[in-house]
This record gives sequence, structure tokens and C-alpha cells, in this order.
Amino acid sequence: NIDGFDPAGQVKLSGQRSQFKSDSLAAAASYRPIAERAELDRWVLSELHRTIAAVVERMDAYDNYGACQRINEFVDALSNWYVRRSRDRFWSDDKQSPDKLDAYWTLYESLLATSKLIAPFTPFLAEAMWRNLTGVFGDGAMESVHLCDYPAADSAAVDAVLSERMKLLREIASLGRAARMDNKLKVRQPLAKVEVILAGAEHQAWLETHDALLRDELNVKQVDYTKQAEQYIDYQVQPNFKRLGPRIGKLLPAVKKALGEADGGRLLSELNDTGKVALAAGGETVELDQDDIQVRLQAKPGWAAAQGRGCVVVLSTELTPELLREG
Repeated sequence: NIDGFDPAGQVKLSGQRSQFKSDSLAAAASYRPIAERAELDRWVLSELHRTIAAVVERMDAYDNYGACQRINEFVDALSNWYVRRSRDRFWSDDKQSPDKLDAYWTLYESLLATSKLIAPFTPFLAEAMWRNLTGVFGDGAMESVHLCDYPAADSAAVDAVLSERMKLLREIASLGRAARMDNKLKVRQPLAKVEVILAGAEHQAWLETHDALLRDELNVKQVDYTKQAEQYIDYQVQPNFKRLGPRIGKLLPAVKKALGEADGGRLLSELNDTGKVALAAGGETVELDQDDIQVRLQAKPGWAAAQGRGCVVVLSTELTPELLREG
């Protein structure tokens, strides 16, 4: 790397002995404990250990495809979120900044563990990664990744709440970019604001502390949270024909008609709150859950919208002369 980050040197600076020969997960004790590192570092290491646990569980069940899927999800999170959101830390001019070194070390630990995770599936790539990552330790490291024990998850490194929060934050960013793409709004064109409609409010306070990140991700001037979805979007609700057909039979046309006439926003709100909704159709009451219906949202004029599992993201598409000049 261009900064000459030396994990072997960091081990010496910390006064701790390299553990490559004994094949610990981290391979060498960090000069700073995980708990003292930045939130983004704690998140990606939490995801790493969640991934290790999931991969081992799926391999024990002979589900190698599922194990590979889980590794792929982690690599995507590492490269497309952690590395991208850590660019300013990597590019810092202060080579001895604890924050910069934390970022390098966290990435190093993640790549090292990944080389072990993928060893049964892509043995040559795993070996190349291992040798590139451990060469600085010379004889202090295992000669081959295939001589190492398979990683074991550390439950103390897992922060389920942080993982859930970051998952929602990433979903908001992804939906915002999707709304831009669907409406041919280039990312470099600034927009006035984004409105986020959450399915639940338990993570809103935490999300609000990351407004600057969302403004940067979506290139918007303002981030707002609202419960008034009807101001920005209309919901078109239809039955899930494949699921409902065998269950309700001849009532299906009446259910379709009732859903079309219902207030889509109210139905979704009730489903989010209780997990089910009672619908009067054909002289009977039919109970529906979230899998029984399909929802399409239509943004109102001046807005672009995209819907996910945990939220709806709505972007203002009105371009003022000032915004156009910036873009």
C-alpha cells in the first residue's frame, strides 16, 4: 500500500507477540482493542464474526452454496461500504493517526480472516491472499493458509444492534441511489432534500446522527424523517395471486377489488404495526399478512421514490437554478 502500513511493525509497537504461528483469528493482537475503534470498524468486525458463525453453521449442514452466499455478502459490505466510507481515513496525511491506523488494521484483519474463510472454496486465491498478507512476518506466520485452523466466531465482537442499524442506513443509501437512477438523476446533480419514511422509529435517533453521511451518499442538501407518506407517494396494492388463489379461491376477485379501493397507506401502516389486516370482501372478512399482498408505490409529481423492507426513500426532483449551477 502507498502508506507502507506494516502489520508486523504494529505488533512490535504494541509490545505484543505475533500469534500467526498459533493461528489465532486476528493473527496478531491489534495495538487498539476493537471497543476503542471507530463505529465503522466495530461494525465491519461485527459483520465478520457474524459471517464466520453463519458460514460454519451452513457448512456443518452441508450447505456450501449458502456458505458462499454469506461470504459474498460480507465481501460486498467490506468493499462497497467499509472501504468506500473509510476513504478519508485511508487518505489522511497523518500516517500515525490512530484513526488511520485503525482503518488499515481493521481492513487487514478482515482480509486475513476472509482468506481463511474462502480457502475451502477458492484454494489458490486464498493462498495468494494469505501469502501477500502475511509475508511481512516471515517465519512467524503459517507457511500456508491451508495449514491454519478454520476461523471461529468471537461472540464478544458481535454487535447485533449496530449491525441492524447499519443495515438500515445502507438500505436508505441504496434506495436513494435507485430512485435517482430510475428517474435519470445523475449522482453529481445535487438535490434539495430526501424524505425518509421508516417502518419503525426505534433507530431514527441513531440515523439522525448520520445525516452528514446520507447527504454525502445521496448528494442532497437536507435529510428529513417523516410519517406523512401520503404527501409524497401513493400506494397501489394488489393481491399476491399465486399465494392467495389456492387459499381463498372464488373470493380472489372481490379481494382484488377491495384492495384497489382501500387506502394503501393505511393498509401498510396496519400491516407494519400488527403483521396482519382484516379486509371485507365478497360479504366475508379475509385476514391478510404481508406476504399476501404486493405493493407498488407511485411518487407524486416533484418526487422520486424507492421502497425497501425497512423504509421508503423519497427524493425531491425539483431543480432550482442554484442546484443546476452546482450540478
